[in-house]
Amino acid sequence: MTKPIVCFALLACAFGAHAADWRMDIFNPMTNELADDHGARVDDQGYVHLQAFNRPWAQADRYDTAHLYTFDANGQAPWMWGLTLARDGTSCGLAARGGQRLDCLSVDDGGGNRQPRLEMRRSGGGSPAWQAPLPGDVAVRGLAIDGAGGALVVATRDAAWQPSIVTMRFAADGTDAGQSSTPACPGFGQHIERSRFHMPTLDGGPVVLARACAGDFGDRTLSVDVFDTTLAQWSPRASRWLPPGESVERIEIGADGRVYAVLAHDGAPYDLIATDATLGHWRPVALPTPLGLPPQALLADAQRLVVIPDDADPIWPTPHSAFWYDLDNGGPYWLTIGTYPSLAGFEVRARALSADGRLLLLGDDATQPLPSEQLRFAGRSGDADILAALPLETYETRVGRGYLLAAPGGAAIVARTLRADLGDAIETGVRVNQYDLPPAP
Repeated sequence: MTKPIVCFALLACAFGAHAADWRMDIFNPMTNELADDHGARVDDQGYVHLQAFNRPWAQADRYDTAHLYTFDANGQAPWMWGLTLARDGTSCGLAARGGQRLDCLSVDDGGGNRQPRLEMRRSGGGSPAWQAPLPGDVAVRGLAIDGAGGALVVATRDAAWQPSIVTMRFAADGTDAGQSSTPACPGFGQHIERSRFHMPTLDGGPVVLARACAGDFGDRTLSVDVFDTTLAQWSPRASRWLPPGESVERIEIGADGRVYAVLAHDGAPYDLIATDATLGHWRPVALPTPLGLPPQALLADAQRLVVIPDDADPIWPTPHSAFWYDLDNGGPYWLTIGTYPSLAGFEVRARALSADGRLLLLGDDATQPLPSEQLRFAGRSGDADILAALPLETYETRVGRGYLLAAPGGAAIVARTLRADLGDAIETGVRVNQYDLPPAP
């Protein structure tokens, strides 16, 4: 028998439940599989948006359609779910704001060519308000909802002599409002080695691009550019020449657009640098101890930065720890080292910062005889409490990537693809859980 779409709301299925805890299961014979990238997003109003690709039957070798699901902060579907054609589909992006969603889908045009397209859905309906094709020779790097239902797209276009950054605008009715292009790197002949894009979350906000570039003659740079969405032009900001022996190991951009970079040096510990609040200069960030390995993760919002050292670091020998910084206009200021002995044996799969600044962790407790996926949260004081256990039924297995998202108001969202062997059928579907965090101490 086919397992139906089931919603377990409120206290019915939550572990240590709070009033807004909920769970949604979405299984059907077509299969529902979250995209490996961009498959889940929560917006500023707490709406949860999912991209789930469908095969016509479990043994099919390609996707035919995609379900574009939206749930509100109470786990209810506020309007008709969207279904769209997606022949051999993959995701090229997902943006959401105020209940609206903008999906980018890359599909086979029937002739073996990939064709990316945009679909805008507004609050109140599942059908697209508009659709628009994108050039087939670009790789989409960022999406944003622009104004009242328009779109901003940032992409890269490869060229042997000078790769470029392409910005495309679409009006509220899907009309192409024009595009502009700028070199991908500051030096002629350079190519991007590592990069991050930060898209605006408010009307009129800037796009921030941070990238490490290298040329054929040893010229290597770490630089930041900003796209002014009002003037529709790029301008250079912080820039740094990379001397021989120095390389960029990691780049991250915080929620406020500030940029962080981990630098590697031949035979020396790793450094952390950051832009100031205006993105005009690079400044060193004092680490409380040298690091012999690059950190596992950097997470930042507008108020704080969290640096998570590698558990196997030979210089910093204390595993399961985090360096907590507060941010102001001058830069990140280290305040606390949190150590978490209770995380021994906990294999972290995903991390996020909650709205109130706590560290969210999704992973497996390897100390248990059977696989035990859990959601935990950690503060600066060294606590790492279990927020929820995420057990599977005996006929279920987890496949693909799991998403961990921080929702407004202090909630955590977990979205996973599961395979269910029901005896007479094998179905692949999506399970979404929301859990409220307890009040911060």
